[in-house]
Formats: sequence, structure tokens, C-alpha cells
Amino acid sequence: KVLSTALSIMVYESSDVNTLANRLSTAVWMSKFDVVNNVQVAGTALWSEPSCEFRTHPGICDGLLVHVVSPQEHLQMAASLAIANILEELDDCIGDVLEKLMNLYI
Repeated sequence: KVLSTALSIMVYESSDVNTLANRLSTAVWMSKFDVVNNVQVAGTALWSEPSCEFRTHPGICDGLLVHVVSPQEHLQMAASLAIANILEELDDCIGDVLEKLMNLYI
């Protein structure tokens, strides 16, 4: 569910290859934390596939934050777990993400 939703969102209004690559990376990263085990397994396999060359990027957190406030609970859960895990790698983004999260709920 998460992967199909994220993939449909990422293509809108973008002709920039880097933007599409970043959106795809965000969608695949988020799929690694889906509530459906098969999606998690597929997302993890896809993320670690050398030929795909997925990567983390500073904008990945913004792409995930959109789903934290989704009305769909499975997207909220996957996005929350994905953010928590990406911040271990992108620790210089922690302050910015916390500020944005607080602004979402205030």
C-alpha cells in the first residue's frame, strides 16, 4: 500500500530526473517500514539492490513528513519509522525534522 501510494505521488508535475530519483528513493525507503511484511521485504531488497543505486538525500525527510499527517494510519506508521531510521544516517537533519514535526502538530 505504501509503495503504490508513494509511487503515484512522486511522479506528479516533475520533469526533473533528480527530483524523480529523490521521490523514488523516498518511496522505496518508506516501503522498508511498511506494516505489510511482503512490502517491507520487497522494499528492503529493492533498496539494497546495487543496480538501482538508491540513496538517502537531505530532502528525504520532507518527503516522509508529508505522510506523517496522512489520514491513512499505515502511511503514518511507515513514515514515522522511516524518519526515525533515516535520522540515524542523516543526524545533521534532526533539528530541522523536529522543528517541522512540532509545526505539524501545533
